[in-house]
Amino acid sequence: MAGLLQMPQAQQPAAPQPAQPQGLQAQPGKPNPQKEFYQRLIVMALKFLYSEQGVQMIQQGLKMPGSPAENIGVIVGRLAQKIVMDVKEQGKQLPPLMVIKATLELSQAVTDLAMEAGVVKKEEANQVAQQAFYEGMEKVGQGTKKVLPQEERQEYQSTIQQIDQADQAAQQKRKGAA
Repeated sequence: MAGLLQMPQAQQPAAPQPAQPQGLQAQPGKPNPQKEFYQRLIVMALKFLYSEQGVQMIQQGLKMPGSPAENIGVIVGRLAQKIVMDVKEQGKQLPPLMVIKATLELSQAVTDLAMEAGVVKKEEANQVAQQAFYEGMEKVGQGTKKVLPQEERQEYQSTIQQIDQADQAAQQKRKGAA
């Protein structure tokens, strides 16, 4: 069976629906503009990834020298950076947590595509996606350094450090349970 990245465009599945990120949930019956904006943002990004242009970008990116995690991180970082820059050009701002959550979802989506293409083994997918997320966020940081205020960059760093600490604690807990 051909992998997703090797299939003709007409046979590609629709982009998956985004997960509901924590912290963006609305009260029942009340609209949440931030959640709605996030949903539009991630759906737009996923549609691009599953488009012919997006699939071609992923195919090219996965052929670059480096590990699959590094390559996926570059792909995701470029896409997330473009989103940040496009929103900034419109005179708006994305909260760092929203960009981080979107980058996490995009890392998983591109890893899934790489897995279907045979570039990433299923048993390694979670680790690759996690490494790709960190690589992607590093690319976002490098690419937006000149346009994001210091306060925003610090918020990104702080949030990523919290995620990393929580991940390390979870890994220690799993090791202790084993």
